[in-house]
Amino acid sequence: MKNAEQAATPSRVSTVVIVRDRLAYIFAKWARPLKHVLCGGVMAWAVVSACSFPTPLSQWAWLLALCVLGFSMIHLRLGAGVMVFICTMQMLSLAPELGWLTLFLGGLFIVACGPAGGRTCAVLATPYLLGVDLGIGVPLGLALSSSRQTSWLWGVFAFVWCAMHGFVTGAPRVGFSGMERVSEAMKTALSRQVVFDGAWLRDCIGMVKFDHLKDEILAYVIVPSNVIALLFQLLLWGGICYLMRHLYQRRRLKDRLAMQYLERLTRASSEPIEIPPHRRLPGVICIGALGFVLGYIVLSSLSHAVQYGMVAVVLDLVVAVLVGIPLYIVLEGDRKGGKQPAARRRQAHGAAFGDLPVGGLKDDARMKQRPPTVKPRRPRSRQATTGRRYIDDPDAPPPPGKVLSPSRPRSRPRPAAAGRELRKPPIEETIARVRSRVTDAGTATFAVETIVFIDMVGSTAMGSKFGDEYVLGLKEKMGQIVKDETRRHNVLFSKGTGDGFMLTFPEPVDAARAACGIMRGIREANKQYAEGRQIHLRFGIHMGQINIDSEGDRIGTAANFAARIEAAKPEQLQAAEDDPAEVSLPEMDRVFVSEVVYEDLKVIPGFTLRPIGYFEFKGITGLHQIFQLDIT
Repeated sequence: MKNAEQAATPSRVSTVVIVRDRLAYIFAKWARPLKHVLCGGVMAWAVVSACSFPTPLSQWAWLLALCVLGFSMIHLRLGAGVMVFICTMQMLSLAPELGWLTLFLGGLFIVACGPAGGRTCAVLATPYLLGVDLGIGVPLGLALSSSRQTSWLWGVFAFVWCAMHGFVTGAPRVGFSGMERVSEAMKTALSRQVVFDGAWLRDCIGMVKFDHLKDEILAYVIVPSNVIALLFQLLLWGGICYLMRHLYQRRRLKDRLAMQYLERLTRASSEPIEIPPHRRLPGVICIGALGFVLGYIVLSSLSHAVQYGMVAVVLDLVVAVLVGIPLYIVLEGDRKGGKQPAARRRQAHGAAFGDLPVGGLKDDARMKQRPPTVKPRRPRSRQATTGRRYIDDPDAPPPPGKVLSPSRPRSRPRPAAAGRELRKPPIEETIARVRSRVTDAGTATFAVETIVFIDMVGSTAMGSKFGDEYVLGLKEKMGQIVKDETRRHNVLFSKGTGDGFMLTFPEPVDAARAACGIMRGIREANKQYAEGRQIHLRFGIHMGQINIDSEGDRIGTAANFAARIEAAKPEQLQAAEDDPAEVSLPEMDRVFVSEVVYEDLKVIPGFTLRPIGYFEFKGITGLHQIFQLDIT
């Protein structure tokens, strides 16, 4: 009991956390304009760099840069198109083959400058930052801002662009001295005036010869030390990015929040949730920065082409610290908590679920203002209740031959859960361990996974009406669709539950995409069935710590919670988000998710979620906000 009281006691929030969360909320609120300003600034910087040698465009360099920034505020691809045009013109006047190569790469950049426009522009800025020994910040940011599957690929992209840029203009840190023809062309550009006219364009088209570029590449490749240094750096950039993303995923924060959520349900843990230092954000950044520094120290001692000195080491460490500040705000900040006033957050802990009501309506100050909004059930008529307990008139005499007792209305307010008996937590270990992906028989363990429960609606009624063989055919059809869709979305575990399935996935986005795919497949399959004979499903999705027994089965409170979400009923609704009179819960073809899953999906494009309200589920303490995922 003492542990429960300690767990329920709110802890004060430090000023650093309040400032961090407030900045995270501001960044999230102004995410789009900030993204356009930063990306536009990078592209404007590229334009100024391209205009560094004299051409008719050079005298308008800063005006052109402002134009690129302005167009980027309208749309990133529009600004990227203007940037590519200016850079292509400049490269054509310098070396025709480089101009056409710039046009080709610029087209790829315009295509990529969409949802991943921020990372694409970061890759674009890498060689310019690397030229002043500040480039290490880009792979560190790319490693932590991308997914685990693509983090190493973004690091490789950044280095390949640095290598291409350095091969043309020179990059001593990477090990390139620059093409001789480009150096001669830049010297010649200082003594001649380029005129952009038809004759100049015809000359650029006619003078295109990639033999010079091929000769330069062959001259570099035939030196074994150059190739070894290039491959070493390629593996270093990709490997460090993958290692950092493996140690620190955005899920690390979600794991902690899921554990805190489970502890708030059980109210029986006094031990703080600790994450190992090497998995925290500062530790991961230190590992990445030291990996780059040590790798380049070794490489510079083995290859004379790579120049890396003490000044570069100090700058790399300083840049790592500076990059860690915005990453700490964006990745660790609680945007939902930052929306609250600082005075309120100082009184109680402000984690992502800090304002989630636990223990009933009377336990939360915000919920006190909301009266219970459960709609009373319409009383049955006397003729309809023959042989049953009376609901409308408890004092009326019972029918002949029946002894009935009055029943309380189901709309009667339930008592608060503050005085209920506290249950022991189903787990004793913390989330500090690495997530497990055990799916086969073996040693019992636990993992943080996304649990999905699927139930087929009305199968029993259809079996009694159309026969068990018909329902069995529907179940086989549903099972095939579920099997095909889940395989596409990294399913970790699957088992049948009679009329449905229990599935687990590594990420909430995998579970949501699988649910959407299954619903679309069921809709397509229902076209061959008549009305009343079709397949209708309900989904419940939750993320949390789940126990894995020695047979690989998933059990625990998180699994039970997902099952409760799937079977949510109108009478369990305690506080609606909208007007209670307008709230209606669909009985079928619905996907309900918990707040833990909602926090993950709301920042991912392509998902539309709407809040339904707070529910009280049997056997699980407190009120729980549920959201519906719309399937289009």
